[in-house]
Amino acid sequence: MDDLSGVLVLSTTPPTAHLMNVAVSAEARGCGIGSQLIRWAIKLAQEAGCTEISLATHVDMPNNVALYAHFGWKETARDATRVMMVRPLP
Repeated sequence: MDDLSGVLVLSTTPPTAHLMNVAVSAEARGCGIGSQLIRWAIKLAQEAGCTEISLATHVDMPNNVALYAHFGWKETARDATRVMMVRPLP
């Protein structure tokens, strides 16, 4: 794969980092790139001195909610379109 396979958008303003977007190309899905990007976001947030990392995902994407829960995020709120989650950082 020589093309762009994934993108990560992360904001770090201690004490909180915000995972704004993780996207993987259709051709690269299922290769673990999304998981690698999430782990990278956690590492970058820790290195920036953040004590937690938050995100919002779409309520109609339960696989995203499950994936983030697998990586330690907990749901904190939900509205008609979004699920808000937070993960403490050591």
